[in-house]
Amino acid sequence: MRTVEEKEAWFKQAMGCTEGDLMSMINRQVDDLSMLSMGMLSDAQELLAMAGDNDEQVRQLLNRSKYVIGKQQDRQRFLDRAKTELPKELGYVIELAQHRAEMWADMADNGELLLNEFHEPDQDELDDMKTLTCDSVDVVAHWYREVK
Repeated sequence: MRTVEEKEAWFKQAMGCTEGDLMSMINRQVDDLSMLSMGMLSDAQELLAMAGDNDEQVRQLLNRSKYVIGKQQDRQRFLDRAKTELPKELGYVIELAQHRAEMWADMADNGELLLNEFHEPDQDELDDMKTLTCDSVDVVAHWYREVK
């Protein structure tokens, strides 16, 4: 297994820059990463057209472009998944909240709960709420970080 330093050295040799530098370029390209990738391919094409010993630079630019294309594909897969999973997760949270409201309304109608009385949830309800809230916050936060 490689150390962090070995991985960083390999990345720098393969890409001609650090992973942090490349991720910074990717993060600045908000809309379409394919434009960034095409720019790298264009630079490689220009180097090939020039005379001189620039094979290493061309190889690094091609590697960078492949890396950016991979990140674009990862981003698109995540967005496609988020379109289906996020509404389900949020829908489940809303459904649970509606269920709790209906349950408490029924309890109030039956005299089991006064409208201004605090309902002390049992341990199962607390576990459900904790799990659901943590999961929902994690999904939304992850989705927001990836999309933004």
